[in-house]
Amino acid sequence: MCRDALTADTYTKMELPGVRPLEAFWKSFLTNGASRVNPFEASTFDGVLIAAVGHLDSTGSYEVLVDDVTPPPASDKLKITNSWVLYARKRSTGNLLEDIKRLKQNVEAATNLPDVIRSFVEIGDSTIRVQIEKAFRGLSSSESSSDASELYFPMAYNEEQVSIIQKLEHCNGVVVQGPPGTGKTHTIANIICHYLAQGKSVLVTSKCESALTEVLGKLPERIRPLFVALLSNERDGMKKFEHSIQTISSSVTDMNQTRTAAVITSLEESLNWLHAKISYVDHAVGDFAHKHMRDYTFQGQEVTPENIAKIVILQADQHQWMDDDLPSDEFESTLPFDEGAIGALRQARIKVGPSLVYLNCSLPIADDFPAWSNMLELHRDLIRARIIREPRARRGPQSGRLDIRDF
Repeated sequence: MCRDALTADTYTKMELPGVRPLEAFWKSFLTNGASRVNPFEASTFDGVLIAAVGHLDSTGSYEVLVDDVTPPPASDKLKITNSWVLYARKRSTGNLLEDIKRLKQNVEAATNLPDVIRSFVEIGDSTIRVQIEKAFRGLSSSESSSDASELYFPMAYNEEQVSIIQKLEHCNGVVVQGPPGTGKTHTIANIICHYLAQGKSVLVTSKCESALTEVLGKLPERIRPLFVALLSNERDGMKKFEHSIQTISSSVTDMNQTRTAAVITSLEESLNWLHAKISYVDHAVGDFAHKHMRDYTFQGQEVTPENIAKIVILQADQHQWMDDDLPSDEFESTLPFDEGAIGALRQARIKVGPSLVYLNCSLPIADDFPAWSNMLELHRDLIRARIIREPRARRGPQSGRLDIRDF
């Protein structure tokens, strides 16, 4: 164990099952430890050495050497001591060193460096130039130029995230700053997806492994197999790298190109249809906004729709009797009658007066009535029937007879 690393290569070669739990314990120790490992303070490393004995050899022991720091003789049991030594060894050639070596060779042999690489070692331009931002479809409005590009953000976004993509269209780099919790990881995930959808490669680096893990967790589940993550030590990283490459290669081999091309065409048509629908909604909202924001002439004055609404609410009791439907759009918001027609209607109503109650009544035609002689005979029959139903009877005082008087 050195100050910042736990070297267990020998035990890894022996394929001991306790190596991986020990490495996990070491990472947790570095993350949660109150102080870094100090060879002069036993309390900073005793716990790790004791854990190493437990994970690597349950029959081993941890010995604390005080006066005599001579290592104990070798045996078939693991013995770990608290003593420390200084040693030097040849640096191993890892992937990182090989990459740096090849980069140096390519830079020395290059006759014309790319602008992005050259900008790292040259003094930047002090002149600020205003660039024309590229337009994207489907943002805050569908009103865009015919050469507008697609924006492939699978998650929610705002104008600041769009501006980053617009700047990257004509700049070699963009600096994005912000305190924790402001959505930087969310933004990075959207940008990665946008460039992957265009068939480009994206490299994400960080000095902290947890930051890369958070970015990977933000990516949509369906596209995670496209990512090759090196988030651990060199040995585990290479295994994950090989697994990712094999997964991508298998997916490409099993892909039916004809079917995939048909699916892409169908999705592009759906996307164009959605943009057309967004454009229709935008125009409809714009029309409504124009009607609600412009002034109207009311009682000889220019007033806003808000003031007209207030007048209607205040005078609701005076106009509740009016149940007619409002004019449709075919009249272009113009009433089908003028002030003269309204005045004539008012005078006609005054003239008719109380006879308005018969407006919806159905009266018979004069020719449908019976002849006058028939009506007279019917009238007499009704009178006789009434006399018969209502006779007046009285009994005489002397005779004791019932006299029916002649009516």
